[in-house]
Amino acid sequence: MSGSKGMKMKRFGQGRVMRRAMGFRREEGGAMIIFGLTIFVMMLWVGGMAIDFMRFEYDRSRVQYTLDRAALAAASLTQTEDCETVALDYFTKAGINTSAVSVVGNCNDLSKTVQISARTEVKSMFLNLLGIDQMVASGTSTAEESTQDVEISLVLDVSGSMNYLDNSGSQTKLAALQTAAKEFLDALLTEDNVGRVSVNIIPYNMQVHAGEDVLNQLNVTDEHNYSHCIDFEEADFETVEISSNVAGALSLGEISLDASPMGNTNDLQRTGHFDSYWTTINHPNTSVDDNQPRALVCPISDASRITLMSENLEQLGDRIDALVAGGNTSIDLGVKWGSYFLNPRAELVLKNMPSDSENFTTGGIPAAFAGRPFEYDRDNTLKILVVMTDGVNTPQFMLDDNYTEGDSTLWWDPDDSQSNTWMSHYRPRPGWNNDYFMSRGDYTEDYFSGTRRDQGRDERLTWPEVWAMMSVKYFAYYYQYARDWDVNDYWDTYNDVFNYVRSDEKNNRLQDACDAAKSEDVIVYTIGFEVSDQSAVVMERCASSASNFFRVEGTEISEAFGEIANAIQRLKLTF
Repeated sequence: MSGSKGMKMKRFGQGRVMRRAMGFRREEGGAMIIFGLTIFVMMLWVGGMAIDFMRFEYDRSRVQYTLDRAALAAASLTQTEDCETVALDYFTKAGINTSAVSVVGNCNDLSKTVQISARTEVKSMFLNLLGIDQMVASGTSTAEESTQDVEISLVLDVSGSMNYLDNSGSQTKLAALQTAAKEFLDALLTEDNVGRVSVNIIPYNMQVHAGEDVLNQLNVTDEHNYSHCIDFEEADFETVEISSNVAGALSLGEISLDASPMGNTNDLQRTGHFDSYWTTINHPNTSVDDNQPRALVCPISDASRITLMSENLEQLGDRIDALVAGGNTSIDLGVKWGSYFLNPRAELVLKNMPSDSENFTTGGIPAAFAGRPFEYDRDNTLKILVVMTDGVNTPQFMLDDNYTEGDSTLWWDPDDSQSNTWMSHYRPRPGWNNDYFMSRGDYTEDYFSGTRRDQGRDERLTWPEVWAMMSVKYFAYYYQYARDWDVNDYWDTYNDVFNYVRSDEKNNRLQDACDAAKSEDVIVYTIGFEVSDQSAVVMERCASSASNFFRVEGTEISEAFGEIANAIQRLKLTF
């Protein structure tokens, strides 16, 4: 009984709850319907607003799309019609009322700048419930296209390692470079770019052969005229300037151009005409060294000379084909000279070059390039430095100051034509058949009172004359070592004649030269052709950005030059 009673009481409680719930539903039914209708109307209204916004965004996008297309078309240099006519025609064809279009253009054959503004009204279908009867879709677009004047210095490594086969094994690295460089020029020196793109070719190994015509315009020492290179000092790489003796080139900002940045002298040091090793003799009256060409620090062959301010594709191609490889590597000197001939002050040197200068196609600066290199801040002007190497900076040899000029310790007889005893003043070493030339201190009073002195055949050589006749190796061997056969005499003399700039010092100079160029907004591209990791780091730091550095192997060098040419073409047109 007690169990049944408990069950009935539980059922009774559940029934009561259900009845109350059903009653509540009957009592609230009308309110729920009104609430639901309200939500439905709000949903329709919000959806309608979304439709209005979508219509507005569609018309706004259509106006902006037409604005952009019209501006680009009107600003195109290939467009021959009036800028405003071209722009309005785009809006007419798009079905947009041109009465609400404004076109402002500054157009000529060399550059075009067009600014277009437009607006269209979009009537609202639902937003008017909020009092918004219409929305205005408007926009503005500006386009500029101008032909840039481009100045390029192509700085190319022709050191001895360029004679090695590249990693493809099918050609030398020099041959791969020659192909890539000519393709680069083919891409840039087109009919459309006539009179717009000027090119300097700066080959370098241990030194840069600037040529006699260039050095005649600079403040360079005149100990000799056998070769035409400059030994710069550390401070010279911190600027793009080179001391000029041309009237009117006396100052530029804080730099005094009547004095080299190197110090108290007005003269840049001409590189000694000497070879530090390899050859033993270069007698002017013998053919003994025909098969042993001299490894001169400053190259003298025409093939190694720089080429300036040209757009003659045939001439430039011939110059690249003529390149020969040999010697150490001085990337810093290549960059120094390459950036200098992008420097506006170099124009004072170039315009004073002789009209028959071999540096140019027809002599002097081509008429189309008068006034180049332009000022750094000139509108529509690009200055490009492309630096290629296959290695790292190696030591650069320079004559010690005591051996650059003045009288030497040697005399000779210009009438003596013997290949091994061509110095007139020699004597046999006791017990030997070998002869060697002698210094003034070796002569005896008896000798000077003899017939040879009376005949006036004694001529004292200057140091430049000595180095023009013999290598440092020959000088150290026959002048010192052959006297007493003491090897210390040989090395002491050899090391006393010249000194050198170490590789790490040259890397610092290279970075200074690159930074100096970049500080003038010169765009620097660098190519490391089968280089070491160390060299890759150095060359990447030189470039204007990491993306401007190309590390390549084999035929990839052509791809690198191609990408640089494409980048220049894109930069040449400014949109």
